Amino acid sequence: MGFSQTCIGATVLLMSKDGGMVDFAFANDGIHRGVEIWSQFGSLAAYGATDNTNITPTERMCVITHSQTARPGPNIPSTSETAAEIAKRVMSSPVPTKFVPIPELKDAPHDPVSVKCKYSNEVVVYNKVPGSYATNVGNFYVFGYENMGKTCTDHIYQSKVIGPRVLKHLLIPRWNNNDRNSGSCVVT
Repeated sequence: MGFSQTCIGATVLLMSKDGGMVDFAFANDGIHRGVEIWSQFGSLAAYGATDNTNITPTERMCVITHSQTARPGPNIPSTSETAAEIAKRVMSSPVPTKFVPIPELKDAPHDPVSVKCKYSNEVVVYNKVPGSYATNVGNFYVFGYENMGKTCTDHIYQSKVIGPRVLKHLLIPRWNNNDRNSGSCVVT
């Protein structure tokens, strides 16, 4: 799991020799590089393995969320661009343009959440999840969110609200069905 720039650690883990043992990968508004490895893991989550490893689609889960539409630098793709490219590679179709809630991630209204960007002092109050689109195939999910603020408030909202919802509604039920005495969690 990674948020923002710490998704680099999750990317490196997926690329490592231990990457084949990862069962859940979550990029919370932060994939700028590593489209190829995230596409490979997303395909495993969506369809299972096509080789003789017998990995079924339910053995892996890949969740990608994003809010950013602007590029963080001149040669760095935005998280919206990378999420769209990964979804296109995995699903062989572009991401939808309309938000369709996925039952596992209950995007219901929530108590107001006030988010302040320390760089600009902008404050945005979110009264509901600003869903833009959601799509999945098998255990491969991509969630796009509208930008309600002008600076970094949407990015912080991803960490405060979206990340915990993914963990609560997708990861915890998945892991509770498995052996609670085995496995580990790496957060980067």
